[in-house]
Amino acid sequence: MSKVPGPWLAKFTDAWFFYHLFAGDVGPTLRQLHHLYGPLVRTGPNTVTAVSLQDQDLVIKSHKYLKDTTGNEITNLMGIPNVFSTIDPDVHMRLRRMTNPTFIPSVMKKTEVDIREGLSAVYERINLEANNSKPINVLSFYRMVTLDVLGIACFGKTFGCMETGKPHPYLEDMDAWLVQVALRAALPPVLYHLVGKLPIPSIRFIYEADARICSYSNDLIAKHRAERDQEHDPTDMIGHMRLSIDPVTRESMSDRLITGNLGIYLFAGTDTTAIALMFITWELARGDDIYSKLRKELEAAMPDADSLLTYQELTELPYLSAVIREGLRRYAPAVAIFNRVIPEEGAWHDGMFLPGGTKIGIPSPVMHYNESIFPNPMTFQPERWLKKGADVALMNEQSMPFGGGVRMCQGRPLAEMELWLVVAMIVRRYKLKSAASTTAESMEDISKLSRMPKSGRCDIIFEEYI
Repeated sequence: MSKVPGPWLAKFTDAWFFYHLFAGDVGPTLRQLHHLYGPLVRTGPNTVTAVSLQDQDLVIKSHKYLKDTTGNEITNLMGIPNVFSTIDPDVHMRLRRMTNPTFIPSVMKKTEVDIREGLSAVYERINLEANNSKPINVLSFYRMVTLDVLGIACFGKTFGCMETGKPHPYLEDMDAWLVQVALRAALPPVLYHLVGKLPIPSIRFIYEADARICSYSNDLIAKHRAERDQEHDPTDMIGHMRLSIDPVTRESMSDRLITGNLGIYLFAGTDTTAIALMFITWELARGDDIYSKLRKELEAAMPDADSLLTYQELTELPYLSAVIREGLRRYAPAVAIFNRVIPEEGAWHDGMFLPGGTKIGIPSPVMHYNESIFPNPMTFQPERWLKKGADVALMNEQSMPFGGGVRMCQGRPLAEMELWLVVAMIVRRYKLKSAASTTAESMEDISKLSRMPKSGRCDIIFEEYI
């Protein structure tokens, strides 16, 4: 480890990394360090980040490099293992086998039917909120949209956000849990528990967030059992998990496991998709040329705005797909680094031997801005994805908005369906303009556990085409 270059403080403490994490500039900081030192950088006494494709293949494409317990067990809800947080490869594979049926193409097609019906409520809510050119904070709005979509996917009903126009309390609980996760990551266990003893309502609210999320999941499962207990061909996530049997062990999922996994699906799928939609919408609102090209493609493919193409048909539209892929590259929502652990025997990375037990992370905030693969990486440029052949293949390898390898985001099919359907519907129906309050400065993205605009909002004006 002594030969791995990096900041002087990184030899002695992780504190400098957490400082940049909470300051919101961990992405730019890591890019500067890798530009200065090369593909392998020391970021802590026992931690490195690596950005070569060879490193990526070694680290994430098998279970040989286990997930780091420090950075991942904190994402258990009430100590319940879930498909994201579990460290044990056998447990992970068992959970994947039992939950994968939710995301197979045949089930996704059934889910799409319900989601497309739910999009009518999105259209109606935009028209209500955008009356007289009133701007909509699309960060807040898209969070409600994605939570409603996840409600349809998880238990066959929305959370009612579009009908009421108000955020569901579940969103506030997810925000509080994210703060809880950050505190658990940054504070020593003893200090974390001492802080939790403080009789301060706001702190109690944060520390009890996971209990509220699990309680809500329990209520959903109980309601599902009461209303749909005889269902044998479910189209929602709870139904599939309740009926799931591991083909290898023949075990079924307990209500406790369903609770933990349902909670992580709702958490992981709400903000990430909403953040991607927000940044894509902003780029379309400020980029007349990009918007015009996409609008032209969608008008030709959908002469009738009320006849939205299927997700499969939308993926065949080259410019729409390029816009979304570029949005996921430039503004990948999840920027947190969940480290892996080098096997006991140690391993060679970039010409340096790293001892067993060293933590190693593959940072997407660096991978997505590699100038040799993505020229002018800070520029939103959908055209780069219209190339053919090896260039696009290399970009796809380097782009990892959903992670990669054996631990790739399981909900990717649902998230991509949402992105293609929502972007197509909005651009086909509306002219988009940035409100005066939404500027390049206010939209400067900060990188904490997830990517957010500096202002914490994104105000967009929707003008319906008549």
